[in-house]
Order: sequence, then C-alpha cells, then structure tokens
Amino acid sequence: MSFGERPYWDMSNQDVINAIEQDYRLPPPTDCPTSLHQLMLDCWQRDRNARPRFAQIVNSLDKLIRNPASLKIVSRGNGGPSHPLLDQRLPHYSSFGSVSDWLRALKMGRYEDSFANAGFTSFELVSQLSPEGSLRTLWKVKNGRTGSSGSP
Repeated sequence: MSFGERPYWDMSNQDVINAIEQDYRLPPPTDCPTSLHQLMLDCWQRDRNARPRFAQIVNSLDKLIRNPASLKIVSRGNGGPSHPLLDQRLPHYSSFGSVSDWLRALKMGRYEDSFANAGFTSFELVSQLSPEGSLRTLWKVKNGRTGSSGSP
C-alpha cells in the first residue's frame, strides 16, 4: 500500500519515461508479498509478448489465494535489482577510487558534476543513501532540486 505517496516521487514525466526505458521498475510497496511483486514485475515487462496474459494473471492470483502462506513471504529489499543503482551484483562502492569512478561503473558518469554539486563528494555520503532514497535523490540531483546549501 502506498498510503497516497506518488509512485515516482517528484520525477517529471520525462524522467519517468527515461527511467522506465533504462529498465527501472518500482520497488515493492511496504509489506508487499514477494510473489505478488514478481507478478507486478512480470506485467511491467518491456516486451508486451513477454507479459502474462489475463488468464495467466488470474491463475497466478488464484494460486496465491489458495496458498496463503506464500503471501507471508515479504522481501525487506526490493525483490531484485530493477535499476543499475540498485544492483547488488555490481562491485561494492568501496572498490572504486572515487565517486566519479563509481558513477562511471554504473554507466551514470553524466551525473558526476551533479553529484559533486549536490555535495556527494565522498563514499561516506553516498553510502548513506537507501535504495529508494538513492533514486529519489538522483533525480533531484539531476534536476538541480537539492537544498540551497548544496548538501544532500
């Protein structure tokens, strides 16, 4: 349940389109069963032919309803990386010499100046970002929407 929160925070329509084109998908809502979030991700496949058909969705939901224990499995994370910034398979940030090196490894080098201008000059600051907050902050940084002091 989102409790009325905007799903893409304060991202512009164009930012949402760009994020989706880069395979970003929303993280699961709080306490969302992992199996239900996976069904959501399946429905959000870029290739419409890879998306489940209505009958498959009904079948999946029927199986979940008939097996309530499966609905108790809730991922505290995001069920799997849906954006490079969330991908835990990438090397840990501490293996990079600088924030710029880390951003380039994530194929996000175009944000180097924005991160620096927003005060993200050390891994100590970068490491304090949560996965959800990272994306929200990234879009704020990209659009110059950080506080006037320049701090994150």
